[in-house]
Amino acid sequence: IKGYKNIMYSLHFYANEWSHNQYLPSKLSYARQKNLPVMVTEFGMSAASGGGGISKSSTGKWLRRLNKSNISYFCWSLSNKNESCSLLSSRTRKTSGWKTSDLSAAGKYNDQNTEQEGEADEASPFWKQRMDIMQENCVKTLDVTKNER
Repeated sequence: IKGYKNIMYSLHFYANEWSHNQYLPSKLSYARQKNLPVMVTEFGMSAASGGGGISKSSTGKWLRRLNKSNISYFCWSLSNKNESCSLLSSRTRKTSGWKTSDLSAAGKYNDQNTEQEGEADEASPFWKQRMDIMQENCVKTLDVTKNER
């Protein structure tokens, strides 16, 4: 891409997708070599469909790679939908103030393995800062999910 000065590379990946693990790391490296700012605006521990189980090993590789390069990232999906990508347990009905017991396996992994400031506890700064910001969208998602049941 030539002729642009204000440009960023936005990357989406799903850790349980073979093709994402095979091809996207080289695209990320290429963007970094070209001195482009990079942000992972969406990633999931599951397949792109939202289901299929989570891959902790692939997620760990991605997070180490991103942290090493100081690349920001956002995990999908802040919902209680009965999918492996959901960060909240399908039993959770709260729209804010989540505790570790309200999280899914993916949510617990992210709480324990993403870089955060402060100490992790039942109301860790990670969840308070990030989930409070997304509360409005989550309320909409929770309402949709309730209607699907």
